[in-house]
Amino acid sequence: LALRLGYKPQGMELDNVYIDEGMGEAQMEFYCGENILKIYENKQDDNASFDTNFDGEIIDEVDSFHYNGKIDVLKIDKNNEGSYFAAQFKQGNAYYYVTSDLEIAVFEEIIKGIFFKNV
Repeated sequence: LALRLGYKPQGMELDNVYIDEGMGEAQMEFYCGENILKIYENKQDDNASFDTNFDGEIIDEVDSFHYNGKIDVLKIDKNNEGSYFAAQFKQGNAYYYVTSDLEIAVFEEIIKGIFFKNV
């Protein structure tokens, strides 16, 4: 299932798409002015597992109706260059990782609006 955005802020546009069918990976980059939102998707074999740890702190959790659960929102510092937000979750045999330097309220609205679609 491919992740889709049910909410996009005004002016946000898809700029780059990278798909590697052999590896089961996809990455999309959306720009909204100077800010960027990246979505990484990785489809795993049914018997594989994908586990990651990130240096950041959980600052909130959002309910996503289509995900049918809560998703943690992390704040990750980029040394002296500020910070960005991230969310990671699994759906079926796929792993999704979303990052952005958008404002936290906008990022959370995007996460709340995610849904999945067969491609």
